[in-house]
Amino acid sequence: MDEEERGWKKVFLTDAGKRDSLFQNVPEYFTVFQWHEDTFDIPYGGELLAAAQACPHQAFRYRNAYGLQFHIEITGTMIEQWFDNHSELQGYMNIFNSFKHEYYARANRLYENFVWFADLCRQSSGSRNRKFFDRGGAGRQL
Repeated sequence: MDEEERGWKKVFLTDAGKRDSLFQNVPEYFTVFQWHEDTFDIPYGGELLAAAQACPHQAFRYRNAYGLQFHIEITGTMIEQWFDNHSELQGYMNIFNSFKHEYYARANRLYENFVWFADLCRQSSGSRNRKFFDRGGAGRQL
């Protein structure tokens, strides 16, 4: 990617993204805030979960780790701080204000899905740790 991607852009879930825990109950197409001029390669063994026309790598999962190119955490205050004294500020705020409740609901859904997934990983890790300790592995590195 040779140019900056900035502003409100549509992304879409890949088939893998539609099946992934992080994106459960998230629409197939949704608008996110972008501000980057770089992209990433999908790690070997990773899965592309979301893409966009201008920048095809938007989200991936590698084992139990996720990477997102877009800013799902954006708030109106953040936009105002990031674009203070920029000509784009009012346009970005107008778009944000027109669908902020939807945006926050989608962000909260992603956060909830992530916490659920992290808890599942923690429980799974705890189960492995218990088995390890039950076999006399206390004090050893896993």
